[in-house]
Amino acid sequence: MTTADYLTAWAIYLLGCAGLGIAVWWATKHWARKDLSRLFVLITLVVLVTPYTIDKDLSLLAPAWVMVIMEAISGNGYTAWRAGTPLIMALLGTLVCAMAYELWQHKRGNEPVAMPTQDVINTDSNHEHV
Repeated sequence: MTTADYLTAWAIYLLGCAGLGIAVWWATKHWARKDLSRLFVLITLVVLVTPYTIDKDLSLLAPAWVMVIMEAISGNGYTAWRAGTPLIMALLGTLVCAMAYELWQHKRGNEPVAMPTQDVINTDSNHEHV
């Protein structure tokens, strides 16, 4: 595989990832919880785009999820975890950034981050009048 073929394959793959990201966004845009919709789209894109090296001696990259599957199929569980570590770290970073963004949005809109608590135990409708 030449360098031009490698770059062309990555360009086609990233174009497909963008298309899938748009499809996931379109499928989730009417969810009642917009924060979960955005998180789902982000997680989908991070899983698809996170790269990992094909071999420790080569500098060629492949999608990390593909490398996890290929290493797991080859029967060497340790290398599957080695390939999955960058993917897990990217997902954790995405979750932290998404949570920070949601907190910033709530703070900017002067909305409470958590829903106010309600005193459902001591309401008048729960007291029995004897």
